[in-house]
Amino acid sequence: MSWARAVPGIVISETHPKVAYYALNREVFDWTHRGERMVDWLGEQMGVRLAVDSEHEFDAALSAYAVRQGMAGRWTVDLHEIPAQEGESIVEPFGPSKFFWPQESGT
Repeated sequence: MSWARAVPGIVISETHPKVAYYALNREVFDWTHRGERMVDWLGEQMGVRLAVDSEHEFDAALSAYAVRQGMAGRWTVDLHEIPAQEGESIVEPFGPSKFFWPQESGT
C-alpha cells in the first residue's frame, strides 16, 4: 500500500538525526556526555522546552524538527531530489518521500 496515495496530503519523510545534528552544529552526536546540552539546543531551535529522556526520544524530536523546517519552507534542500548515481537508488516503500536537509548556513 502506498500511504502517499491512500492518505491525501500526507508527507512521508526520511531523516538521519545524528547526521543532521552534526550538520547543524559541527558537533559529534554524543548523547552520553552532551545529552542535556543537546536537548537544550533543540528546544531553543523549536521554541519550546523539551522533555526528552532518551537518545531515541531526541532522535524523534530532531526528526520532527527537520520535517517542520522542510514543510515551512525553511529547509529547501530535499536530498531525494538529487539524482542517484550509478548503482544507487532511493527506496520509497510507502510512496514518494521527502528528505529535508539544512542549508550550509544552518537552520
